[in-house]
Amino acid sequence: MEYYPKVKSLKQSLKPAQYALYKELRALSIGYGNKDYDLYFKWREQFETIKNKAVREDLLEVVDHLNNYGTDLSFEISPRNVAVKNGKLILLDCFFIASQAAAKRKNKKNKYQYY
Repeated sequence: MEYYPKVKSLKQSLKPAQYALYKELRALSIGYGNKDYDLYFKWREQFETIKNKAVREDLLEVVDHLNNYGTDLSFEISPRNVAVKNGKLILLDCFFIASQAAAKRKNKKNKYQYY
């Protein structure tokens, strides 16, 4: 994978339409308290609302493919997992399987506990 340096200011680095897309993606939310088996459907509903047709179809395709690995998928977009190339938004590691992330956090938390 290509190396993307950390961006200091997304607003200044992105083209206006790309920054609007970033803000639209940041606004997506499924709320809290969802069952793991609902996450796929909830994120699919959110991605259906994206105005840019090409981006909407691409993200829906990604969600459909990730569903092969588990229905408890999640999406997180923040300045730390995006990059910019030629003024365009690059999504880096925005999708994850919630149960795997929770297990990883649990293992990391207990890594240095001594009994």
